[in-house]
Amino acid sequence: CFSLQREPEQAIRCLRRALQLDPCFAYAYALLGHEYAASEKYGHAIQMYERAVSVDCRHYNAWWGLGNMYYKQEDYRNARYHFQRAVEINRHNPVLRTSLGMACQALQEPERALEHFGAAE
Repeated sequence: CFSLQREPEQAIRCLRRALQLDPCFAYAYALLGHEYAASEKYGHAIQMYERAVSVDCRHYNAWWGLGNMYYKQEDYRNARYHFQRAVEINRHNPVLRTSLGMACQALQEPERALEHFGAAE
């Protein structure tokens, strides 16, 4: 709610409080990662996404977040790896497939990129 109202500091406070109550709440770590990513605090975002997947290795949203952070930093190999992990968990998600296709395209892998773009439709 606070994130949608453009109050990232309040959103971060609420999510940190949720994690004090439940340190194994993977979704809260992923949401914190999204908040930090939106504020371009990529190092903090990566830490939160990594915490999320350490708590729940099937949290595809956090794997996607990690891929997105690496993609933004032009580390396309790491981006591809993390997007691939997300796709392995949720194969039919078009956002994940498109992201993986973009990483493959950036790595000059046009056939793989087209495969993932096609699967995103």
